[in-house]
Amino acid sequence: MAVAAILFTSRANSGQPSAGIGYELDAIAAVVVGGSSLMGGFGNVFGTFVGALFIVSVNNLLQLRGTDTNIADAWKGGIILVAVYMQNLGRRR
Repeated sequence: MAVAAILFTSRANSGQPSAGIGYELDAIAAVVVGGSSLMGGFGNVFGTFVGALFIVSVNNLLQLRGTDTNIADAWKGGIILVAVYMQNLGRRR
């Protein structure tokens, strides 16, 4: 997390306390899509990295299509729901 803060601060050329507001959903989505459980217990860094790449790709696609931010958040929420559902299916087996 600290590395991300340093990179973001260097990109923005200033340190703003409110600079990261709105990235919480992206962070949760990246971790869940990467295979980490919301209940805890398992997950790995590589999966989280792949999940982050996927969420960034989805964000870029939605921005390029000119999608409203509220609709984009709904899409990301749907992605989280599908990922959690698939994790629960995998646990049952």
